[in-house]
Amino acid sequence: MSTTRIYTLNELRTLMEEKSEFKPVMYGTEKTKKYNKEGVEDILKDTERVSGRKTQKKDNKVGDNVEDYNKTTLDANFDRDPGKEYKDRVEQLAIYGTPHKLTNDEKDPEKNGGYDYENPKKIFKGQADKNKKMSDTEQELKASGLKAREQDKNKFKNNTLFKEGKTMKRLHFKNTRFLSEAQLINKVPEEYKTDGNRFYMRDNTGTDYLVECRVDSEFNHTTINVLNKINKTELNEQLNRMRSLSNYESSDYFKGTSTESRKTENNMVSEMLDIMKHMENKK
Repeated sequence: MSTTRIYTLNELRTLMEEKSEFKPVMYGTEKTKKYNKEGVEDILKDTERVSGRKTQKKDNKVGDNVEDYNKTTLDANFDRDPGKEYKDRVEQLAIYGTPHKLTNDEKDPEKNGGYDYENPKKIFKGQADKNKKMSDTEQELKASGLKAREQDKNKFKNNTLFKEGKTMKRLHFKNTRFLSEAQLINKVPEEYKTDGNRFYMRDNTGTDYLVECRVDSEFNHTTINVLNKINKTELNEQLNRMRSLSNYESSDYFKGTSTESRKTENNMVSEMLDIMKHMENKK
C-alpha cells in the first residue's frame, strides 16, 4: 500500500544535498588544476587505447625554436628600413597586445590581475632568432654565384622588424619643389651614382623620394629610379581624418535637431531626388 508524504521546502533541500555527489569547485584553485591534469591524462590514455600507439610527450619550452621555418607576418621584408617607431609598436602588439607602452604596474602580474607576459616575450625572442637564421641563409644564397662574387654581401641583407637597418642618406632641397621625376633625377649628385646606392631626396614640400641607382658595368650605363614617395604631413592628416571618421557618433548629430527638423530635412531630400529623376528622364 503506497503512502503519500508531503515534504517542506527545507526538507527537500536537505535531501538533495545529502543525495548529490556533485560539489561545485571554484575555478582557478588548486583543485581545478588537479582535475584538469587528470582530465588530460584520461584523454591521452583513451587515445592510446583506441589508436594502439603510445602518445609521445614533447617537453618543448615556450619560445623554443622547434625547426618550424614557416614565415609569419613578423618575417615580412621591407624595401626600406621600417624605422624604430614602427618596430617598437609591432613588438608592443606582439607581446602585450596593445601598441601603447604599459606602465610597470600594468606589466606586474600581482597588480594587473594575473597577466604574465614572460611567455609572449620568449615567443617573440624565438621569432627574432628564427628570423636572423632565415635572413642569413637568404643573404648567402643571393650573394652566391659568379654575378655577385665581387659585390658586398651586406647589400643583400633584408630589412625586417628584427634588424637594425643602416640609416640612408637624405638630400634636402629647401628651395626646390620637384614637379617631375626627370627634374629630380637631374638633381642627383655624381658621387651618389654608384651601383646599388639608395638614398632619399626631400623637396621644400616635405615630400621624401626614395631613389635607387643602378650601374651596368659592362656598358657603363647608369639608371636612376624613383621607388617611392611619401609626405608625412599629408599622411598624418589622412590618418587623423580616418580616426575622426571612425569615432563618429550619429547621436552627436541628432543633439542639435528636433523631430520636426529631421522630418523637414527628409522631405527636402526626397523632393530633390524626384527633381533629379525627372531631369534625367527628359534627356
